[in-house]
This record gives sequence, structure tokens and C-alpha cells, in this order.
Amino acid sequence: MGQVTVIQTSFNSGELSPLMDGRVDQERYSTGCARLLNFCLWPHGAAFRRPGLRFVAQCGDPAAASRLIPFEVASDTAYVLEFFVSAQGEGRMRVFAGADADGAGGGPVLDGDGAPYEIATPYADEEHIRALRFCQSADVMYLVHPAHPPHKLSRHGHTDWRLAQVTFAPSLAAPTGLFATAQGTTGGTAYTYVITGVKDETEEESLPSAEASTASGPAALSSSNYVRLSWSALDGAKEYNVYREKNGVFGWIGKAQGTGFDDKGEESPDVTDTPPSLRDPFDAEGSYPSCVQFFEQRLFFAASSDAPQKLWGSQTANYENFNVSTPLKDDDAVTYTIAADRVNAVVWMMPGQKKLLFGTVGGEWTLCGSGGDPLSPMSVEVARETAHGSAGVAPVTVGNTVLFVQRPGNVVREFRYSLDVDGYQATDVSLLSEHILGEKTITDWAYQQSPCSIIWAVREDGALLALTYLREHQVVGWSRHETAGLVRSVAAIPGGREDALWAVVRRETDGPGSGQYAHFVERLDPVFRGGLPEAAFFVDAGLSADAWNTDEALLMSLAAESFAPDGEAVLTASGHAPFADAAWGPGRRCRLRGKRADGGPDADTACEVEVVEVLSDEQARVRLRTAAPPALQNAATPHWARLSSFLTGLSHLQGATVQVLADGMVQPEVRVGDAASAPWASRAWGPGEIELQRPAAVVHAGLGYVSDLSPMRPEIQDQGGTSQGRTRRVGLVWVRLHETVGLKVGPDAQRLQEIRFRSSADRMGTAVPLFSGDKRVALPGGYDPAANVLVRQDQPLPMTVLGLIMELEVMER
Repeated sequence: MGQVTVIQTSFNSGELSPLMDGRVDQERYSTGCARLLNFCLWPHGAAFRRPGLRFVAQCGDPAAASRLIPFEVASDTAYVLEFFVSAQGEGRMRVFAGADADGAGGGPVLDGDGAPYEIATPYADEEHIRALRFCQSADVMYLVHPAHPPHKLSRHGHTDWRLAQVTFAPSLAAPTGLFATAQGTTGGTAYTYVITGVKDETEEESLPSAEASTASGPAALSSSNYVRLSWSALDGAKEYNVYREKNGVFGWIGKAQGTGFDDKGEESPDVTDTPPSLRDPFDAEGSYPSCVQFFEQRLFFAASSDAPQKLWGSQTANYENFNVSTPLKDDDAVTYTIAADRVNAVVWMMPGQKKLLFGTVGGEWTLCGSGGDPLSPMSVEVARETAHGSAGVAPVTVGNTVLFVQRPGNVVREFRYSLDVDGYQATDVSLLSEHILGEKTITDWAYQQSPCSIIWAVREDGALLALTYLREHQVVGWSRHETAGLVRSVAAIPGGREDALWAVVRRETDGPGSGQYAHFVERLDPVFRGGLPEAAFFVDAGLSADAWNTDEALLMSLAAESFAPDGEAVLTASGHAPFADAAWGPGRRCRLRGKRADGGPDADTACEVEVVEVLSDEQARVRLRTAAPPALQNAATPHWARLSSFLTGLSHLQGATVQVLADGMVQPEVRVGDAASAPWASRAWGPGEIELQRPAAVVHAGLGYVSDLSPMRPEIQDQGGTSQGRTRRVGLVWVRLHETVGLKVGPDAQRLQEIRFRSSADRMGTAVPLFSGDKRVALPGGYDPAANVLVRQDQPLPMTVLGLIMELEVMER
């Protein structure tokens, strides 16, 4: 066959199972990978390196895993709630604020004393916390667990959160002070009444008042002989319903706007319209539900220990009211028990299009009103759509599709409506990548809609998995994500420019082999989309320091006769007095950048100076370490930074070896707190401290991780048939990159070649510019039927692979 050039332009089928290695005929084979580690997928087809995990805080009890739950108030206001058991065995909850519109900030909410804000919870068992189910409406979240009564979490302010047991009763109290008095000609006929209040806006009806009777009423009520009712005004009531007893049943006879009513017999009691009676289905152990969800303006609960197949729906728009009338009304509470051939405990619920979708251990079901009518106590239609059975993991919704975990927990299915069968189907979306889960189960997951529609899943062994899912574009691709630790919980909330993924990660502390572990709350950094290399964050459990000035009113300017390197100049501050700070003493370095037309920093017009002598609080004599470009000569700029040689705050990584990116340049790895790991150390390091080999303005430090991409075995056809099984080799590879620095390529991990990106045109002492284009690599090695290619990034730098072009040499059989 000779030489053939093949190209792979998409990787969005993700990492495929080894069982797919022979399925060159399968349409996803050509867009799949044999290995996709710490890479995410753009729906367009490109694979990009996973951003790093940024350290936020230690967990409430570092020795135990917490559970993260998202709390979204609005697109620009979101929180992550951390539920945990304290070291004293008490249930607690902390609050973390999401990032602002620019993606900055985000961290623990602090109380008035500067400590993390906490409240008590009844969930003092880790297993109970992991099994919590919840649903939210605006500032209120309902939480359930079969061992606890339902609770309601209310946000009253940034530092005012209240968790209380739900009281299942009308929000409007029953009226009081009802009196009945016969008017006109009295007699010996008894009349008995009750009244209810009707709440303004929601039309919710209260429980009835205490009965009021008169035994001296007229035999026949009329306009002159009647019964007068009066009662006390009820806060929140816009009107009152009046009921009179008839044959032991109270029937409606009229409405009153005020606090009085005259019964003149104009209406006979309507016993088809009776006052509501109190009903609390969750008033004792064994009756507490394990699932909760909103549907059609009702709050649904399901699956108590005593009634695992039962669903309860509240009154319409009255979420904590489960009262019913006799006979039933359309807006009364709904109760339904699944009729099935075996016990089918409900394990999840999710609202769908006009139907409530719910999963049981034996199948997947839908609930709606009969014949297309609205759901009511008299109109309930339940159907089993599929019979796969669901695991006890809450599903996620992507567009109009619900993804759920099949029992026992190692298969993911999409539950979506199909016109072909005029019903719901549950397709296995993990089949082609079955090895990703294997025999391990999913314990938690979260959907990060923006920017790439990724479902992040936690495997029971602490591995983190990603499923890029965009069904309308036929994108279904899995990838694996490894970090130096075990992931225990994830949650996603809206962020600044994209959704933010938060995680609880267990990591080893005090250095490798110490046997000491702690749990941290960390946040996935936003996707790196290019720009300055110094902004790239590709370390885990990492921290950053950014010394660049952000106040446009604080200016710096250079004045000199000559702006050549090693020349002297005067650095003048305007709008501030930085040199009053001893940190600006002799030897301190400062970097300045010019302004672009839009006012932003111009990294191509930069200058670095070193303080020689402080002249005043606003001026210093400096030495030019690099030439000052014209844009910085005798011109003020707000883009300046005081360089630093030390980074602190890494106590959570004490003793760990960390990677360092300083001003976009990779510096040697060091051990946190151990100056002996750095030959350039100028002094002993304190706990959580490292010293840079070269002072910098922007520093990222954290645990390194490796990103690998290896395509499936290339396949070509000729007149002799397939190239599979023939002796082959890949001699040349062109890796098509986008906004990338750093790359290793080889046939396997033992024969990787590091590709250089710095050219003679790049200034030394500055970051290598991001590269977009093709890198040509000649691969070593002989002929091999596998013809493998491995692309790796193991530096704290960005990488996006758009495609692979391979020159394949194929021998005849």
C-alpha cells in the first residue's frame, strides 16, 4: 500500500472502550480516542486540556468528606452549600458564594466576626448527608431524607440562612372568634357554622374555624328572620368562605368580604363543596419521604420507608398544604400509589414536558393528568415507559433530556421522548465507553451547561469522569480526569462567563507517604480561551498571586535621559504613595506595560526596573533591567506590578511537590515549605511558602497533572481491503494546535519527544507566545500493527488539539 496520510478532525466521541478496538466500521470509531485523560471536548470536535482545580478552603471537618449542593437564586446570584458532620458529631452547613460576573471572587461567606458562616442541621450522619434529596424555588429549598422529617432552607440574606422542619398546614391560620346569633323571630331550630379564610394572591383556603351554633334560629330562614355571623379579622385573608351544617356535613353557602355574614337562606348548603380537612402525610417515623420535586405548581414527595411506591402532591401553588376536601376538588392534594408486579421504590423524580418523570428500582415512569387534562386528584395517569431500573442517584437534565444512572449504578441512560415509538426511550450512553465505569458506580454528578455541556461524575473510588453531551449535534464523549487525590462530591452553579464546577477532594497532606489526609473544597477554573500565557491556570489544589494594579487612577511613569538597559531612571507614582511601604525598598523589582488602544495592558510594550534608592513616598531612582519601549518613555501607565519572589498560603500543600507558572513561564518544581528543594533559596521558608527562581507578577502554584490524548488505531481502505493487521508505522505526525504552549509526542509514553515553541524572535526572559498551527513531529520506532500516537502535556500550560495528521506507512501482507 505504501505511504498514506490520514487525518482525525474530531475527538468528540471521547475515550472508547478497548472492546471497540476492532470496530473500525462503527461511525464513532473515527472520532474516538484510545486514551483521553484530563482532556475535555469542545462540541466542535477539538480536545482541550482540563483547567486546574483552584483551592477554596478546607472542608468543615477536614477529616471527613462533605456534600456540596447548589443553590441558585438567579443567573448572577448563586451559592454552593456544604453539608458536613463536625468533629463533635453535629450536623452543620456552610455557605460559599459563587464568582461575580467577571468570574472573579467566590469563596466562603463570612459572618460578622470574619469566620465562615455556619448553621446547624439535623443531618449528623455522613450517609444521611450523601442521600439527601432537594429541590429549590427562588430563595427556598426543600430537603428530604427517610430518616428525617422534611426541612425547608430559606435564604433571607447573604448571612441569614434558616433551616426549619416543614409544617404541613395552610399558611393562613384558621379564623377565630366566630359567633352565631338568631335575628328577627326566633325559634327552636339549631344552625351550626364554620368559616375559612382565603389568602390573598394564592387563593389558599385555611382550615375551618371552631364551630359556632345557635339553637334559637327560625324554622325557615328569610330576609327578616336569619342568623347573623361575626368573627375576628384574619391577617392575610382577602375574603371568607361560610359553611353551614346539613345532615352532619358542612356545605358552602356564601362568601364574605368583611368579618360578618347574614345567613338568610338564600343558598342551601352545597355539600359538594366542603371545608378542607387537615392532612399531614409525613408526621411520624416511617412516613418521611426520600424524594422531592416540583411539578405543575405542586410540590411532590415520594417514597417513604412505609410507602416506597407512593407519591404525594401538594395543593396547587400551596406547596406545604396537603389538605383535601370531601368530595375532592381539582386543586386538592394528590396521592398516588404505583400499581406494579413488584415493589418499585421511587428513587428519583424530575419534571418533564407536561409529565412528571420518575424512576423506580424496577423501571422508569411518567405521571400526568388523564387524557391531556391538568393533573388533579380525579385525573391522574401513570405509565411505565421503560423497565431498566434506576440507581439512587438524582438525575440531571440536559435540554429536554433526563440522564439517569441505571441500577446498580454503572450505566448511564438518556430518558427522552421518541416520535418513533410515541413514548419515552432510555438509550445507554455509556455503552461505547463501558470501561470508564466498569464495575464501579457513580455516587454523585453535576451538569456544567456552559461552556461545553459537560456532566461531571464522581465514581465510587474517587475518580472524576466527564461526559460531554450535546444530543442535537450527536456529541456523546467520555473522558477520564485524574488528580492527586480522590473526588468525593461535585456541584455546578452559574458563574461569571460560564458555569462553575465545585468539588470536594481528599488529598494527602504533610508530603507523600505521610498517611495524613484532608478534604478540600476546590473550584474548577474557567476554560482558558487564549490571551496572555500568564493567565493560564493548570495546576490542582492551586493558588494564584496577581500583583498587577487594577485601579486606573494609580499611575506610574518613567523619566530618563536614556532608556537603554542598565540605565538609570526616575520612577514616579501619581495618585498614590507606594514607596512609603518598606516592601518597595532597594532591590525590589517593578514591571510596567503600555496601554492598548482600548486601555488594556499591552504585553508587547513592557519594561522591568529595579529600585536603587527611594527618593520620596512618590519617587524612586531605578535601574532599567530591560529597555523601555517608546510607549513607556515619559508616559504614565496604570499597568504596573511590584514583583515578588515568594508565594505564601500553600499550607494545605505543605510538603508536597508543586508546579509553578510565573509570568507565563514554567519554573522548576519545589516542595512547599522546604527551602532545601530549591538551590536558589535565599532563606528558610515558612509553612505554606515557596520561593521563586525569578521574581514575578503573576504566579500559579499547585499539584501538577498529566493530560494525554491517543487516537484509535488509524484505519484506511484500499483495493486489498483494510489496513488492520498489516505491519504499519506512523513516521510523521502533524499536531494541529490552538492557543497552545508545550507539547510532547511519541508512539508511547516511553518514547515521547518534547516539542520546542520558543523561537529566535521571542525575547528571553518573557513567556513564549501561544501557538496556533501545525507542529510536525518525526516519530521514532519501527513497524507495529498498532501504529499508536500519544500526545501529552505535563507542564502547567494550555493545550488545545484541533486535529491529528498522520503519515502512515503500510506494508503489504
